[in-house]
Amino acid sequence: MIKRRLNIRMSGLGGQGAVTAAHVLAMAANRDGKFSISNPFFGAEKRMAPAESYCRIGIERIYDRGELVFPDVIQVFHPQVITIGKSYTMPFYSGVKEGGVVIINSAQPLLSEEDVERLKDLNVAVFYIAGTELAIEVAGTELSRACRPCEGLNTPQLHRPTHGTTPAREERYVPLVYSAKFLETLR
Repeated sequence: MIKRRLNIRMSGLGGQGAVTAAHVLAMAANRDGKFSISNPFFGAEKRMAPAESYCRIGIERIYDRGELVFPDVIQVFHPQVITIGKSYTMPFYSGVKEGGVVIINSAQPLLSEEDVERLKDLNVAVFYIAGTELAIEVAGTELSRACRPCEGLNTPQLHRPTHGTTPAREERYVPLVYSAKFLETLR
């Protein structure tokens, strides 16, 4: 049985695809028979300006829109959301629900000791995914990184690319480390 509702906040910078990723995720959930809605939240439309997007997925109709204040999942698309505070929500994990999940697009840890302790107190699982590096390796451009953090939200059979390329390292397409824990939250 899926949770009644899953709320996902995606924080990134303009031009990275956080808005597109929320839309794609909502459409995938809808295609899977769930109710879903996505909506963007950003100021001036310019590259590298803060941008957030919200995706709500549930088993009942969803009527509310607007800013998602208490997410179950937070996805960070760019390190600057954390390192220099390029986010509409500060600290970036503000409002995350107890037992939530934070997915950060970075090859190295970015959180301060204080942030780590706060998230640990909330029993929040934090995962780092080198999405940019992976996008460059697989697609030859960092612009395809938008949906890499979403990969863990898919069912395991959707972890393989469908565009006919052979991945350099097959193991990168098995469910990512956080997939099992995240999928448990949906049951």
